[in-house]
Amino acid sequence: ARLAIFGSDVLVVRSISTHQSDVDALLANVIGWRILAALTLYVVFATTVFLVSPGAILMGVVVIMGVGVLFQVVGDAYISLAHGHERVDLGGYVQMLCSGVGVAMMLTAIFCGFGLRGVAVAYSLRSLLYFVCGIVLSFHLKHPVCPALDFRVIGAALHKGAPIAGSRLVAVVYLGAGLLVLERLCGPELAGAFAGPMKIFEACCALGMLTAMAAFPTVSRLRKESEHDLRGVVLALVGLIAWVGLPICMLVALNAGALLGVLFGAELSGQGPLLALLMSAVPFSFMYVLVERLAYAAHDQRRVLIIRVIGTVISVAVLLATVVRLESYGAALALLSGELAMFLMFLPRWSTYAVGAPVWRTALPGVLSSGVAFSLAAFGPCRGSLGSTAVFVLALLLGVAICLVWRQHQRGRCG
Repeated sequence: ARLAIFGSDVLVVRSISTHQSDVDALLANVIGWRILAALTLYVVFATTVFLVSPGAILMGVVVIMGVGVLFQVVGDAYISLAHGHERVDLGGYVQMLCSGVGVAMMLTAIFCGFGLRGVAVAYSLRSLLYFVCGIVLSFHLKHPVCPALDFRVIGAALHKGAPIAGSRLVAVVYLGAGLLVLERLCGPELAGAFAGPMKIFEACCALGMLTAMAAFPTVSRLRKESEHDLRGVVLALVGLIAWVGLPICMLVALNAGALLGVLFGAELSGQGPLLALLMSAVPFSFMYVLVERLAYAAHDQRRVLIIRVIGTVISVAVLLATVVRLESYGAALALLSGELAMFLMFLPRWSTYAVGAPVWRTALPGVLSSGVAFSLAAFGPCRGSLGSTAVFVLALLLGVAICLVWRQHQRGRCG
């Protein structure tokens, strides 16, 4: 699916939101390319699986799910159309509907004893529903599109989308290296113990990614139409990270052991410090995904790929240097190193992407307030999840109140 999409979703959203004249030709050929690529990859993948492992069950699952991948990647193009029209809400409704129906069909297949083939059918039917909803959305937005195959247009789109696709493929290596190396060098038990905290880390990072994706069409349009409004949107997103994203990370870190125990069982509750270390990387991920989307809006996708590759190399190097001695903590430290490195490499470009917005002045009050609140909660006299959480929330609310009073005082002086 990633190879068939090949970064074209970003190109479609950017082209529609900035009202480029060739957007209909681009979208039609993106859909045509995805159909062609998905069918080709389907045949190649099915043939490879048959040659490597000609088992009847695996082959059947691959054949069934390949059809689902085709519906998924084509339907995703129509959802990108809705995002480009700044109707991210419609895309979200479709995602929730299809996810709910897909889970229901998957559970039905499992409980009715249909096995892996049943799960594969559930996935493909869910993808078919996603495809149909995407087409319905295109008519609702009065922007229906039929597939086309103009290889000049496709070639230009693939050339622009290659850095985006490369960055996403490298991200798979970046996020998966820790579990793989842990399993190979330290055993499956340690890898399993790391998987729980890693899932929470990925879920928290997804909050930042989804927020940045939702803002991307607006950011792209404002970069072309109004730098003043773009600065306002960027500052609002930075404020959201500083005042909401960062406190959420700190709350998860404060309650890490209890959270792991509730989600994965008491045997993982002792991995609280590991989750807390992982959560220290999430704020850097929030900032990275925001500046990544700002870079895409500025047509600077090659820099994103270069920084992602360098960050991945740094992360893997730290992983290999520390995993034998530090085990799971080495894998967490590798992720922190990678996120921090990518954040720092993007620092010189912030003023360019954000067109001079005072990003750091906006973020500083939230960062300081959250830092003080976390210090009081983690090292103060009230220990335990409930007590530390209460101290953190109260101290953070006090910080919010102080900042609001200070801002009002500054406005009064300016008036």
